[in-house]
Amino acid sequence: MSIGQQLRVAVRQWTRQPRLTATVVLTLALGIGGAATMYGFLQAMARHGQPTVPRPEEVGRLFAALPQQADGRGAVSLDDYRRWGETVRSLETLAAYRGETRVLRTAEGGDEVEVLSVTPSYLALLGMPPARGRYFAPEESRAADGRLAVLSERAWRGRFGADAGVLGRTLDLDGRAYTVVGVVAERLGLVMPTTEVFLPLVETEGGAVRVIARRRAHVSWDEVRAEMATVGFGSTSLQLRVNVVPILDDARFRTRMGWLMFVGPALLDLLIGCGNVASLLLVRAVERER
Repeated sequence: MSIGQQLRVAVRQWTRQPRLTATVVLTLALGIGGAATMYGFLQAMARHGQPTVPRPEEVGRLFAALPQQADGRGAVSLDDYRRWGETVRSLETLAAYRGETRVLRTAEGGDEVEVLSVTPSYLALLGMPPARGRYFAPEESRAADGRLAVLSERAWRGRFGADAGVLGRTLDLDGRAYTVVGVVAERLGLVMPTTEVFLPLVETEGGAVRVIARRRAHVSWDEVRAEMATVGFGSTSLQLRVNVVPILDDARFRTRMGWLMFVGPALLDLLIGCGNVASLLLVRAVERER
């Protein structure tokens, strides 16, 4: 029997049993549709979560971790951040940042926004030129009364309607006035992508911070880890180690987690649907044999 004849026989059998045909088609359609939808969602999430900074393979974050922690991600002190900037040679640039939520008050009322206090080297390290205005100068992070702000492009477009005259406007954050001096041109990828307002990190205030760095082009991350293990922390009483995490490793980790969280259950649903169809066909075959 040729393939054409086999197909005609199969079609004839399926048309004689419309209920079975509909059940099989719907079961397979749900399984395939679910798997395809989850795969498309994961692809979009992976593209959105990829770093948009130039040469992202050179950018990583430095955390404090206990010796027994495989992936500890604790904050570090400003004293250690300054010491690393003076002594570490494998890193081209270091920057510190601290995130928090503040209330942005407008004529319409108050709204919570994500605020990132950063050292002047932060935006320069990520290689993102301002869409408008400028960034912070080094002396503005050493002044205790520095009241300047830089908006993210998302906040500029969403909250201010891409107003060309936004520079010089005053923001009311928790009752304190800040003058807008610039707008960041692009989103920050995996580095605080929800931030709407950037403020100068006043280094005289102290406290714990997060550290991001760009390694030198001719240096590997293994070499950076080796040097950071030697430099370590200023205080040896806690026996902390420096955990160096390239941001691309975070991107790959999130993609793998997306596969496990979304595509895995979808494929399992597809396999269950195939099993149900196989069971239906097996029952039909047994009935025909009788």
